[in-house]
Amino acid sequence: MGLLRRGPIAFGAIVAVVLSCGSVREDETLCEEAVARLDDCCTKVDARRFNCTYNDGCGTDLNPILSARAANCIRDTSCTDLQDRGICDGIVQLSYEPYPFQNRSQFEAEACR
Repeated sequence: MGLLRRGPIAFGAIVAVVLSCGSVREDETLCEEAVARLDDCCTKVDARRFNCTYNDGCGTDLNPILSARAANCIRDTSCTDLQDRGICDGIVQLSYEPYPFQNRSQFEAEACR
C-alpha cells in the first residue's frame, strides 16, 4: 500500500524535473509547424534538413532556420500556392546548404514571396 501512495508523488516529481529542464520557445514551435506543413505540401522536402532548435551555449548559437515571419508565411499559404508559386522548390534548394551556411533571411524571402 505504501508503494501505491508514492506513485502520484513520483509521477509529480518526474513531471517537475522534465518541465524544469527547459521549455520549448515559440519560434521553435512555429518553425516545427511550418516544416510539418512543408512536409505535407511539398513532395521533395526532407524535414530532417531544417533546424528548428534554439541553443545558446558552448560558444555556438543555434537558431531555428525559419523565422517567425517565414513560418507564418508558410503556414498561411495553401499547399497549391506553395507548389504553384515555386516556394516548395525554392525552400528545398535552400535546405540543401549545410546548416552553418544557411541564411534565415533567404528562407524568409523565399517563404514570403
